[in-house]
Amino acid sequence: MEMFSEKLFYFLILTLALVIYIRYKKRATNNSLSVKNEELDARLTEPPSLHPIIDRSRCLGCGSCVLACH
Repeated sequence: MEMFSEKLFYFLILTLALVIYIRYKKRATNNSLSVKNEELDARLTEPPSLHPIIDRSRCLGCGSCVLACH
């Protein structure tokens, strides 16, 4: 009987840990989805690399950067 209660104790501990983990992951997923939906609503889905900042003091004017982007 003692062996059964010991196994039950470990089972309950593992079950509790699993429930806590699942709740944590679900909360993180919901937070990520809400951020994604806010970005979609604000039309902020383009990566920042599509709008490069050009250092005019180093620019040669050859246009190779434009060719590389297209």
